[in-house]
Amino acid sequence: TNRVAAEFDVLAKDRLFGSRYQGAIGVSFGLRYQNSDQTIRLAGVKVDNVHIDGLPAVAQRQLSRLGAWLAEEGLQNYPIHRLKPEDLRSADRLGYQVSELRVTSQGLTVGLTPKP
Repeated sequence: TNRVAAEFDVLAKDRLFGSRYQGAIGVSFGLRYQNSDQTIRLAGVKVDNVHIDGLPAVAQRQLSRLGAWLAEEGLQNYPIHRLKPEDLRSADRLGYQVSELRVTSQGLTVGLTPKP
């Protein structure tokens, strides 16, 4: 599907009552290359699931909606890696530039095309 799936542990604390909750959030996203600053960025960020142990069902649904909105808005277009000039030196010398990134079952594939 050309997407990366990840799950993160979450620890939340209720400031009013001091209760602590543990759980996990699952996200998936695509990757895109930004040529202007040579960064790899998140694209199409989607929160797939949120589960917090011990949280009442009504609060869990509200948190899921709010968390999904915050994560999707906050992480969209977020840079996760900046390529170093030496990473692209060989391609540049041969007249190529990065055109696309593809997520495969074996890892990340970087597509190159001739420079205009």
